[in-house]
Amino acid sequence: MKTNREHFSWSQYDLWHRSKREYWKRYHIGAEEKSNRFFDKGKELATFIETGEILGKDEDPMLEQVVKQMPRLAIPEDELRFNIVGANGKEVLCFTDSSSEGHEQFLEYKTGKIPWTQERVDDHEQLPFYALGYWKKYNIIPNAQLVWVETMDTKADGLLYTGTVKTFNRDFTELELLKLEDKIRATIIEIEEFDYQELEVDNKDAERYAYLLKVVEEANQEMSAIKMKVHAEMLEQDVTFGKADVGNFIITKRKSWKYSEVVDELKKDITKQQKHEQKMGVATFTESESIMFKLNK
Repeated sequence: MKTNREHFSWSQYDLWHRSKREYWKRYHIGAEEKSNRFFDKGKELATFIETGEILGKDEDPMLEQVVKQMPRLAIPEDELRFNIVGANGKEVLCFTDSSSEGHEQFLEYKTGKIPWTQERVDDHEQLPFYALGYWKKYNIIPNAQLVWVETMDTKADGLLYTGTVKTFNRDFTELELLKLEDKIRATIIEIEEFDYQELEVDNKDAERYAYLLKVVEEANQEMSAIKMKVHAEMLEQDVTFGKADVGNFIITKRKSWKYSEVVDELKKDITKQQKHEQKMGVATFTESESIMFKLNK
């Protein structure tokens, strides 16, 4: 697939692995990226850090306070350009939010209301993507910090900063970066070889399916209302079986187990090991295919 970008970036890598169709729309046919309030909030913060200017009409009352809490290094918006052997000469371009003069450390700023945790930071591929750039360009494997600026939804003023700023450390290994380099190389080649095609579905089929979706939704709502009514009547009469000519309503019970802290910790350790093996290419997977319908807005 021919793209409208001469370089390859983290944004392209991330979007390709989330949605090949959205990648095709943005980087092949040039569809505009839809803005959203979460993206705009991050842009507001970046602009204020860089220029001291405030985007939009109103200043978030916590903007200056959170910026004062955020660590900064010597080089803002550090540009990285590097090449990966076997990627058909495609240059990789990325910018870190802040870097030290010796490039042994960099920062990545994130805004959002979904909490960042150390586990989430360790699993996030953007940081090793940038670390690979420093390794390729300067022969240095840096360490990184992800700085999370928490936001919250408010009815009156929309998305606002809470004033909470948390910092998470991230180190990298040579093996991890080599594995990611292989994955980036494979991604670039996969994109170049990808031939996207779409089927023009019969509008009658799509319209009928959309109508049936609505019928099913309305039927489910009505069925839930009936079940709630019958359930209340059965509880009132202290019975577990309700008889009718066409069928019966039956109250069933199932156990929900709560385990000791020891078992819960073992489950967490297993989950971490599973994610580690996925990242390092040790785990294998199979793919299944299904079809879904999504209504156009």
